[in-house]
Amino acid sequence: MENEETKSIFAEMLLEEIPNMNFDEIINSVKLRKYNSDLENINEQIRNNADNSELYKAKKELKKKILSLNKKVVNRTLY
Repeated sequence: MENEETKSIFAEMLLEEIPNMNFDEIINSVKLRKYNSDLENINEQIRNNADNSELYKAKKELKKKILSLNKKVVNRTLY
């Protein structure tokens, strides 16, 4: 993640979400945003080079990570 991008994410969270979140939720939120950003980059690379199987593999792994983090967030919200 770019340093400026990290600063921007934290600044946004400070203004919107952090007062209502614990430390683990903050870390998961940052990870989730990072993974979503990476997924957008991979999708762009796939559009430019659809024959690269490594990109599809990386996309699949990122989707697993995102799904896992989303489950953690939902479980904490519900329980």
